[in-house]
Amino acid sequence: MTITQADLMACKEYMRIDEDVDDSVVLSLVEYAMDYLAFDNFSTLSPTQKLAVKGLALHAYDHRDDDSSANALPLSLRLILNRVKADREVADAVAAMEATT
Repeated sequence: MTITQADLMACKEYMRIDEDVDDSVVLSLVEYAMDYLAFDNFSTLSPTQKLAVKGLALHAYDHRDDDSSANALPLSLRLILNRVKADREVADAVAAMEATT
């Protein structure tokens, strides 16, 4: 999994984190989000995919101390994740069709 220092800084900017104290936490959450979404290299992601990674990382960061189950994903993030999923399904379908021709 590849996340550069510039990628980490972009995620921190999105998350509005100015301090370097939580860099290891943010990096871990970005890696978690990329693993969850099955992405390998942050720099090569589309803008929508990057937004999904940043949104998941932010949600996990904001709720890292929350033990309740009331921290469901916000609707806006669910819509982004659905778009990423749909894009992946379309790309897989196109690849499958091209493989059969």
